[in-house]
Amino acid sequence: MKTFILSIVMILTAFQLPFLDFFKKEEDLVYPTHEDAYVEPRDEAVESLDIPALESSRTREVNLVDDLHATPNDTVDDSPAFEEALRMAATEPIKLVIPTGEYYLDAKYVIEGRELKGLHIEGDDAVLKPLHPQIAPMNEHFVLALRMAEDNVGVKIEGVTVDGSRNPQDLYFTMQTPEDVYDTPLQRGFYIDGAKDIVVTDTAFKHMYGGYTLSIHDYENVDLQHIQIDDVGGDDITDSFGMAFYFGGHDTDAVINIDDVIANGKVSPRDPSYTAWIGVVLENGTIQDKNVDNWLVDQNTTVNVTNSTFLDYETTFHVESMAGNVYWNTDNVKTRAKDYFIAAGVNGELKERTYNLDMEMTPYGRNGIIHGLYYTEKERDDNITGFNRFDMYQSTIKYLTDGDKYVPIGSSYGDSVAATYHNVLFNQLPSKLVTNATGIFKDSVIIIKQDSLETPDSLLQGPFSEPSNQTVKMENTTVIREPETAMPPPLAEKPKWYVPSGYQAPEMAEPIAPAELHSANE
Repeated sequence: MKTFILSIVMILTAFQLPFLDFFKKEEDLVYPTHEDAYVEPRDEAVESLDIPALESSRTREVNLVDDLHATPNDTVDDSPAFEEALRMAATEPIKLVIPTGEYYLDAKYVIEGRELKGLHIEGDDAVLKPLHPQIAPMNEHFVLALRMAEDNVGVKIEGVTVDGSRNPQDLYFTMQTPEDVYDTPLQRGFYIDGAKDIVVTDTAFKHMYGGYTLSIHDYENVDLQHIQIDDVGGDDITDSFGMAFYFGGHDTDAVINIDDVIANGKVSPRDPSYTAWIGVVLENGTIQDKNVDNWLVDQNTTVNVTNSTFLDYETTFHVESMAGNVYWNTDNVKTRAKDYFIAAGVNGELKERTYNLDMEMTPYGRNGIIHGLYYTEKERDDNITGFNRFDMYQSTIKYLTDGDKYVPIGSSYGDSVAATYHNVLFNQLPSKLVTNATGIFKDSVIIIKQDSLETPDSLLQGPFSEPSNQTVKMENTTVIREPETAMPPPLAEKPKWYVPSGYQAPEMAEPIAPAELHSANE
């Protein structure tokens, strides 16, 4: 009898019949075994921000003043000069030189270029401002919208400041109702679509309602460096605007490098709990479309954020609706925010690694929604299997309170969060460390706030939606209460960066819906 059964199984195996899938474990079907891939992290930023094809001798140089007759500092509309430059860039790659001074653009419409062959904007402390204050009929006003030809040689922007308002002190946080908000134009920076190679450096953005200093779509290689962002964010009614950098859909692989960015969000003088929304957004919104033909199916997206500051945001980094895999590395970042990292709807594998984070975690949140350092939603890995990884190393988290408001979850929230914290200081923790997730704390120090109801034992008993899989583990970790102090031991060596591992994300049959974030008690 045993021989007969074995023979049947061998026959079925030989013909690879689907019937045998019934006997396979779910993890074998969805999460095949593979090794993570790493590289040594850079000690310095990317040395060269050149795009060789764009900066070749074939690129024609055009001066905005001498050749296109713009006049700086005269409060006259300079839009025609920019429009002519974009028309020229549709016939051949252009290097647009913008001399020192202030240039005013009519905000009644977006200055848009289509089928651009290539564009290098080289400013010499050039400032771009709307001709009129924010009172304009345009709901979303980008300074320039650059839509590239398929055979373009890239986009580079340097030496420019975008100043979103002529009267910033009078125009922000004066709205009284949500209707006022929706009728108020959004001032944004540059929109870039279809440039495979993009560099933005030595550039500043300030006084912008609605954010989106850079909105980048259909890209492959992006380098952002030496960027200053001030007073960019939303309002104090809806509290749902103000993204510093937005990366939309793309296909194939992509690498994004962000270095030496100082991004200060807008904070309401009426209510300091209203801040800017998100520092860096990675969202493939195309795969939320019901029409499959519109999807840009990304494969591997690698994001490296180094030596940067993001202050007064609800969320520092947000990843949403990605068809493929996401590899996110952070070194030497300072932030003040409600959340550190949110992932909502990643179809492939997600590997996140943070080193030397200095974070102040605020008790504020949009619509009362407050989560932990790491939050996930709608991941393919809806239980704790270790498929998605979140690792934080040699970092400091300080929890802020405001009256009776405090952070309700200290580190991890969401069914698919399995986060490991190595040599991390959690300072003035007021609440649970972990809810509906797994948190592993190695060689770390947890200092409980003096008036917190939590104890070293209660921190191990977090509320879990998957109690058979979720847990809190302490490995060589000290838990004490204020005013006692301690520091975690130094990390032996700097952790490596994640890079694409070769994992093939499953094909998607259905669109991935946008995130629907829940409050901490749901």
